[in-house]
Amino acid sequence: MADSETVRGTGGDDAYVLTTLKCDLYPELKIRVNDDGEIEPYAPSRSKIKEKELLQIVTAEGKLVYPQNLYLTICARKTQSIGTRAQALLMFTRWLELTGKSYRDIFADPSDGVGHEFADFLVRCVIGEHDEGLKLALSTAKTYMRFIVDFYKWMNREGVLVWSDKVRPFEFTLKRIPRKSNKNVDMLSHTKRNHEILVQTSSVMNKFPRSAKIPPHKKLKPLPEHELEVLDSYIHRAEFPVRNRLMIELAYKGGLRVEEVASLNEGAIYQPSLGEVECELALKTSNGVQTKNDLSRVTKIPASLMTALYDYKISEGRQSIVDSLSTLSEGSEFEPRLFLSNQTLLGEISPNTVQGIWSDLRAEIRLAHETWYYKFHDLRSTFATDFLLQKARESDLPLDFFFSELKSLMGHSESTDTMVYIDFLKDLKLNKEAALRRNQEAQKAAHGEK
Repeated sequence: MADSETVRGTGGDDAYVLTTLKCDLYPELKIRVNDDGEIEPYAPSRSKIKEKELLQIVTAEGKLVYPQNLYLTICARKTQSIGTRAQALLMFTRWLELTGKSYRDIFADPSDGVGHEFADFLVRCVIGEHDEGLKLALSTAKTYMRFIVDFYKWMNREGVLVWSDKVRPFEFTLKRIPRKSNKNVDMLSHTKRNHEILVQTSSVMNKFPRSAKIPPHKKLKPLPEHELEVLDSYIHRAEFPVRNRLMIELAYKGGLRVEEVASLNEGAIYQPSLGEVECELALKTSNGVQTKNDLSRVTKIPASLMTALYDYKISEGRQSIVDSLSTLSEGSEFEPRLFLSNQTLLGEISPNTVQGIWSDLRAEIRLAHETWYYKFHDLRSTFATDFLLQKARESDLPLDFFFSELKSLMGHSESTDTMVYIDFLKDLKLNKEAALRRNQEAQKAAHGEK
């Protein structure tokens, strides 16, 4: 392996990260004498044609991880993309590090081994009971587990970790599945009833629920403070367009939906009064704002954001677009939207454009923070939870006390839509208390052993 790129995705406490390396898929091991006269093995690239850029797992110091990377290299010979396999092995490797375990911690009873323990961890991530708030889709968790099973099967075939009566990572059974075919509906279909497929399955997959019946509040994914700092650092760069930054800030500082951001009218923006800390932002359907269920509302944003919006509103670049639109609509009443584009006939931007801007930004952030994955709507969840936390800190009142105010700010027609944010924070508090209690019990047990 050679020509390593800069290690990407290095997080604060990440012991392992993914990077891209240029590898020979079919290396040939040779021996040479180095400058000190010592014999050393090396694997020169046999052909540039057989080299391929592969995702590989490395430590924070840049050291390659064995045997995970060997497995990824072998898989790359058979498939074009190993991205999901790499993510699965990265999560497994990090989990082993955090739990102080090894991939070799396998016993006679498969349920005692790390394979089944990792499956339990994935299930907790699916149902939202992970202490750190890590969430996975059910389909993603199942896919990750299947790749880990395949990783262990590969190690057995290659002699890296040979299975025996005392070393069994998983148990397997054979299932008979009838072939589904449109050809089996003819008059002689009864003669084909024994046409079946034998499929090997692992009992570890039974741990996963058939469907992810997750309570609504567990589906929320507001940005924690450190993730919000990452976002701020990217949108406040000099090269990032001011218009795009303001659209994103309106979502997590004002709770606007993507449709509301795209259709916000310029008349809603004004110059804040001197000393004003918070400003009201009117979202009126009569002014063309596309709210959910056509419900007009007034939300609140920081005065600093309103000032930035006003500066953008009167900026030379935006005014040139407004002037050209005014010429096209001469003789008719015309109030342009706040956010405009010079690439559309009426200067309007669509919700899909806003989503596209967000997707491009997220992809850029993930080059350095590969676990940073949030949807645009998660910004609105961030506004709601931040509002509740701030109110609770200022007054020491229970979260339910601010239910009506939050419902008004969010523009909810149903009380259940508002309640999910309160339930989310209550659940988060309980999880933190439970984690703290477990840590205290562990510390007491450790001191008792001494």
